[in-house]
Amino acid sequence: MLFRDTWIEVDLDAIRHNVSQLIKHYVKPRKFIAVVKADAYGHGAVEVARCAIEAGADYLAVATLDEAIELRLHQIRHPILILGNVPLKYLNVAASLKLTLTIHSFDWLKKALSYPLKERLAVQIKLDTGMHRIGLLHKEEVEQAIAMIQQSPYFHLTGIYSHLATADEEDSTYYELQLKRFKAMIQGINTTGLMIHLANSMATVKFHDTITNAVRVGILIYGVSPLILPLRFPLKPALRLYTSIIQCKKVKKGSKIGYNGRYETPSDEWIGTLPIGYADGFQPLERHGLVYLNSCYVPIVGKVCMDQSMVRLPYAVPIGTQVEIIGSHITIMSYAQQSGMHIYQALTQLSRRLPRVYIQENQVQGIIHRGLGFSLKPLGDIQSFNDSMME
Repeated sequence: MLFRDTWIEVDLDAIRHNVSQLIKHYVKPRKFIAVVKADAYGHGAVEVARCAIEAGADYLAVATLDEAIELRLHQIRHPILILGNVPLKYLNVAASLKLTLTIHSFDWLKKALSYPLKERLAVQIKLDTGMHRIGLLHKEEVEQAIAMIQQSPYFHLTGIYSHLATADEEDSTYYELQLKRFKAMIQGINTTGLMIHLANSMATVKFHDTITNAVRVGILIYGVSPLILPLRFPLKPALRLYTSIIQCKKVKKGSKIGYNGRYETPSDEWIGTLPIGYADGFQPLERHGLVYLNSCYVPIVGKVCMDQSMVRLPYAVPIGTQVEIIGSHITIMSYAQQSGMHIYQALTQLSRRLPRVYIQENQVQGIIHRGLGFSLKPLGDIQSFNDSMME
């Protein structure tokens, strides 16, 4: 059941298609790591993870511990790599859930090795090859880190990886530099049995190195490519965003529309109201936003409000008329350009308060209202909560 007139549709068949075809045409015999961080780029982490696994994904990757916990709470038992930092006090939580953590700094590793673990913990070493975000920067640190892990009865090294900064650019110069650094940093290290991965989505389809045995794919899973590339199969975009006309009125010439009166009608005009606003992640640039209804594109007028937006209509339309914001007529790339964002931002900023409708074989498989989740368990006073976060 939908409780509002705005919703996201996620095509699960498109997810399966994209994953299976990527594996077939670009990945085999390497391992496929499906990146489902940021709620699977706004598509729904649990649902996408299940689809990716069914389509052949060997591993899942998320950014944070709570993202991994969400998957485990939904009975997803596949291996999960956490790409970001996990506070030391939660190492036993990660170990009990059979999660793989990233060693992102030498200092973090030294402290983690002295932490009282109750179970064995899988880890992978992140190398900084030129992104300069997180990761071990020097080969000597990497060699020392491996030696320290091997001496620990609780830590188990399962992989070494890095991240590319410019794989989605046409110039491959910096990619080649990072690849060279990566090779140098693992040279002489016994990588037998370890996952070695460097390629993200764009590198997976643009390049094929000979030193890695796994790839991490994110944006391509969702049928979106940051570059116009001649792929060996057609990508299928998985996400569509729709809303509806909730009011239609004819206003006089010179009427001011929206906050601050930023749009003034040059003549008598039909104005329609949409129940979607910037709190939903919808915020096209002024004078650039378009939506699609009744076989034509119509402009957003006035400032987008927190919960509603206005459009200029060519004529009166019935209440309830469906409006496409992202779909077959307005691609996510076009939507992102209208919003002054790149496609990663445009997808991940779609609010969790937007219900997700999951489609498979043209049938609705389920509707997720994430905003309905809440806890009735008392959490104590705010000072106690803040103190616990500082432990």
